Amino acid sequence: MRNKKFWLGMLVVALVFGMTVAGCKNDEETKDDSPATAEVSVKVSGRYSSTSKHVDYWVVLTLSDGDAYWKGDFDKTTVNQWVTVAGLPSGTVYNGALNGANKNLSIMYYINGLESKPTALFTATLNTGQLDSMRSHTNVSNSLTAGTTSATLSAWEDF
Repeated sequence: MRNKKFWLGMLVVALVFGMTVAGCKNDEETKDDSPATAEVSVKVSGRYSSTSKHVDYWVVLTLSDGDAYWKGDFDKTTVNQWVTVAGLPSGTVYNGALNGANKNLSIMYYINGLESKPTALFTATLNTGQLDSMRSHTNVSNSLTAGTTSATLSAWEDF
């Protein structure tokens, strides 16, 4: 009986020692799923409705890393610092930016009352001097680099 108690005591000591050495994970050791770097690229699209005489324009900022995403709110002043859009007709209205907590940030513009499809094709240019500001609106931890920095609408879609 005494021998069994001795070995039970040794087992307890071994378990306590094992838990002390292995222990639980420290909060500092918890893996962060945020990507260290990502690339941002710009693309554009536009569509025209002849029945409602309405035009929609989209400038889309896309993050390259599959784990990267946009976060937070995007006001007109901030977005206009990130992207310059040239060639939009007079009267075009900024309609907001939608991120949906994903890798695409869609910046929307529209204009009503056009009698025909616009002939001009607009261009969006990424302001690479604002990459740190853009990164602060993502889950990217270290740096955001520029991919495609300029895009021009190639054709209007009908809707």
